[in-house]
Amino acid sequence: MRFPDVEDATTERGIAFKARGRLLVCSAINESAEPGSLVIRIGAEQRARLMAAYPSALYLPEHYAKHPAVLARLERLDRESLRDILGAAWLFVTEKAVARKRSASRRKP
Repeated sequence: MRFPDVEDATTERGIAFKARGRLLVCSAINESAEPGSLVIRIGAEQRARLMAAYPSALYLPEHYAKHPAVLARLERLDRESLRDILGAAWLFVTEKAVARKRSASRRKP
């Protein structure tokens, strides 16, 4: 991962990466996911836009629909497309991390 503040968070359950301590991407392990898929954290508005741009590569099983995420079929994405999707996910995750940090600092006396 070439994005700033990204760390490997892989476990025995599968690969995972975090950005600023928040989950960015991981192996899709739910039975509703197709083999070789990744869960990519993304907001609902961005998810709709990305799914329209990459209809054969991105999908959303019912299990994941309630989460800010989309699933990616890696074999249907080239490196540049995957980088674009992960870039949008990185922005989503890091903006949430900054907002959370600001909110916490306001609550301190």
